[in-house]
Amino acid sequence: MTKPTKIAGLVVVADSAKARFLHFIKEDNRLAETATLMNASANMPERELTTDAPGRGFDHVSHARHALRNAHRKDHDAQVLAKDVAARINDASRMETVRKIVLVAAPRFLGQLRKYLSPASTLLLAAEVNKDLTHLSEDDILVEIADHLTGRWLS
Repeated sequence: MTKPTKIAGLVVVADSAKARFLHFIKEDNRLAETATLMNASANMPERELTTDAPGRGFDHVSHARHALRNAHRKDHDAQVLAKDVAARINDASRMETVRKIVLVAAPRFLGQLRKYLSPASTLLLAAEVNKDLTHLSEDDILVEIADHLTGRWLS
């Protein structure tokens, strides 16, 4: 089996609602979007994501009743998206199809992503950018991250 061709660089631009995978095309000095993952619940109100009020619990010691906390569905769905994004990055590093990775994400989501990246993937990180750039075009993203692209990235 032949190995897939290595891409010069992978730029992942993500927030809790969307993750975009862009390949850096060195010859043209541009980014090309190759995949997008979406979290449909990110833009919905929390009340539309849950069906009921929290349940009731019973304390066996004092015989008191109390409300149980509802886990926030949006947080759970964002975590699922972070796992999916990290899995794709980990697969690319494991298959050795990427030389360098630039991770661009909203600060909270970047922290979630870091938890799921494999050691091999973190070794390929050329830069981490704490910004939400998911709404920008490929050209604008390249302008925004240009200062973070070092010799390691371009080699």
